[in-house]
Amino acid sequence: MPYNYDEVVYVFVSPMLLQKANEPFDDDRYLTELKLDGVRLLLSKLEGNIKLYTRNNNEVTSRFPELLSIDVPVILLPSYH
Repeated sequence: MPYNYDEVVYVFVSPMLLQKANEPFDDDRYLTELKLDGVRLLLSKLEGNIKLYTRNNNEVTSRFPELLSIDVPVILLPSYH
C-alpha cells in the first residue's frame, strides 16, 4: 500500500523512563541499552529535515548541529485513520 506523504506529520513518541529494580533485568523479549552519561535524544526525520527532541518533547535541534548531517534511514509507520 503506497503512503500518502502529504499526510505525514511529526509524531512525538514518549520514551521509556528509568525504573528502580532490586535485581538485574534479564529477558530475551526486550532489547536494553546502558546510558552511562550524556543526553538521550529522539530523532525525527521528515522530507530530509531532522529534528531532535528531549524526553520531555523539547525541540533541541540547534544544540546538536553535528547530528544533522548523519544518514538516518526513514521508517514509515502505518497510518490508522
